[in-house]
Amino acid sequence: MRFFSKLVFILNLCFLITIGIIFYRNHFGAKLKEDQFLVSNPIESTISVLGLIAVVVNVFFIVTFLAMYPMKKMNGIGKFVLYFNLIVLPAQIYYYFLLK
Repeated sequence: MRFFSKLVFILNLCFLITIGIIFYRNHFGAKLKEDQFLVSNPIESTISVLGLIAVVVNVFFIVTFLAMYPMKKMNGIGKFVLYFNLIVLPAQIYYYFLLK
């Protein structure tokens, strides 16, 4: 579970970087259509894809955490990682499902 929590943490960072890149491009950079965003740079494309799958993996992590919490099998999960994942989840839901 410790490895999984770190993986979700990294994916959530990729999500935040993706949002930052989109914000920067829309406000300061060249205007690109949404479907042109993934074609611009291979590193940005990789981070964007990881950011896209972050919401699914994060939901799976939270459900797994809530299922295992009563059994006290949460060995090695840091509070910072857990709280960060819990805070980023509403932002992901808002961005992917409510904003568009």
